[in-house]
Amino acid sequence: MVSTSALASAAGHLLENFSNEALKRTIVPRLYSGQWGGNMCLTEAEAGSAGGDLRHIAKATGKQTPFGGTYKIHGNKNL
Repeated sequence: MVSTSALASAAGHLLENFSNEALKRTIVPRLYSGQWGGNMCLTEAEAGSAGGDLRHIAKATGKQTPFGGTYKIHGNKNL
């Protein structure tokens, strides 16, 4: 029996509904099988555990991968 984390399942669900076909074929099966895991960063400055309060900016780097463009994320992380 394979068990996946709730975060991996949530990530898979988002990708199934909002990503392109290449991501769906490559990443979603790995998330659901437990080969890969999902994660969320919820200890952000001024946000605590409220994901909707996160304040980050993603800027395109201009680099391309088989899945599309890449981004550099700017923000703060509290550990």
